[in-house]
Amino acid sequence: MEFLPVRVNTLRADTNIDFDIYIEVGEKKIHYIRNSDPVTSAHIQKLKSKGVKRLFIPSDAESSYLNYLEAGLVGLKNTSKSIDERAATANDAIVTSAENIEHNLETEQGFNRTKNQFSHVVDFLTSDRGAIKKILDAAGCALDNNQHAATVASLSLAMATRLDVTDSNDLLQLGIASLVHDLAKNKLPFSPMKPRNQMTPEEKKQYEKHPADTVAMLSGKPFITPRILGIVADHEEVGQGKGFPERKDIFKLQLIYQIFNICNDFDRFCFENSVVPLKAIDSFFEKRGELFHSDHIAMLASILT
Repeated sequence: MEFLPVRVNTLRADTNIDFDIYIEVGEKKIHYIRNSDPVTSAHIQKLKSKGVKRLFIPSDAESSYLNYLEAGLVGLKNTSKSIDERAATANDAIVTSAENIEHNLETEQGFNRTKNQFSHVVDFLTSDRGAIKKILDAAGCALDNNQHAATVASLSLAMATRLDVTDSNDLLQLGIASLVHDLAKNKLPFSPMKPRNQMTPEEKKQYEKHPADTVAMLSGKPFITPRILGIVADHEEVGQGKGFPERKDIFKLQLIYQIFNICNDFDRFCFENSVVPLKAIDSFFEKRGELFHSDHIAMLASILT
């Protein structure tokens, strides 16, 4: 049986499901909640107490799960629920999208689902200025590429809306770029989250190829626009020729590229220094501030503090 990963916080307590849920034990998938059974508060609390963040559904249940997820995302603006609960749902929905993005972009239906998910997250981010801090608090420090993608998405969308990027297509492309920008990292023969100062010269050389390799993976895929490919190609460019692969001057790039790059660099900085995003802005400014526009550093600080 083929499986797709889903995140615990996308499940809603005391709701019935029309798909089976499995939990991974060792290398096996064990049936955890059956189709038509309720997801109880006890289920969710037990999973969280054991540190379980990821569950699995049969791949043929994808449509049913996505309908269920859509219903949960519609509730992001439901103020009868705590903002912490809604933020956890938003974060895990983006992580789930990141885990399944290659699959989702193969069809128009998958693309439209991803677009609709992001529209709900953007609405949540713009309806409550405290939402981004709650999302980052729920996420913590990224420990894998999927959480990194989700954090970059949340930060980029929050910054873009505050810097008057209001075109819905621009925001959508920013969100999709966040999900796909590091796909080639998963093909590296070493951990994609390995700190750069611990890489061998050969590993660093391979690592610095990942933007171009990701573009190659995405080229020709349905719904991947030239704008998305451009963001992906340039997402490691920082300062005046201090990034890679082409040593471009970030200050000459389009605004949406600059937004993306500072958010990407900031989250990578958080991981490499083992500090959560909400506590990292001062040290980031001290060590990396010269690589970005001062107004963008100030905007990032205002979002995080």
